[in-house]
Amino acid sequence: NLAPRDAGRADAASRGLSEATVRTCRLGPGTPEFGQGVGHLVIPYLGHDGMPLSMRTRCIQSHDHVGHGKYMCSSGEGTRLFNARAVVDNPTAMEVHVTEGEIDAMSLAQCGLTAVAIPGANSIKPHYPTILRGSATVYAWGDNDKTGYEFRDKLMGYISQARSVHVPDGDVNATLTARGPEDVLKLIGR
Repeated sequence: NLAPRDAGRADAASRGLSEATVRTCRLGPGTPEFGQGVGHLVIPYLGHDGMPLSMRTRCIQSHDHVGHGKYMCSSGEGTRLFNARAVVDNPTAMEVHVTEGEIDAMSLAQCGLTAVAIPGANSIKPHYPTILRGSATVYAWGDNDKTGYEFRDKLMGYISQARSVHVPDGDVNATLTARGPEDVLKLIGR
């Protein structure tokens, strides 16, 4: 058994996330004293000042997640746009990439893209498209499943300049780890 900190780093590394990404996004292990279970990766939603506004955890244990979801947040906490500071810090970005999950957004950021995440189609809030409308192009990266198609369709319904990106390997992160950053960029013609 790995210590919680090492288990979180090993999980991030297995997903192709660099140590720099882990530090920048302030990923860490779940700890009982902070109310997150051991065996969870803590994904903070950081404000413009770099301080956590909220946190989600992802269970990194290999089981069926019976009795809990794979992703969890504090009770009563609403959803936020993950990595919103990428857009706020760069309001004239010619393109923004929107993913269905935080790890996918981190994966795209490692490929040099301005990326944010909305955790699922049901989490798209009416004000999110307003934040993204300043970009010339918004790329919608949903997982390669029914909910991923719903995510892309809903986002494209809100934003006229949105383009759907077909992800062949399940999700962005699976594509990154299976094929590398060059093949991820090929999905948008680079």
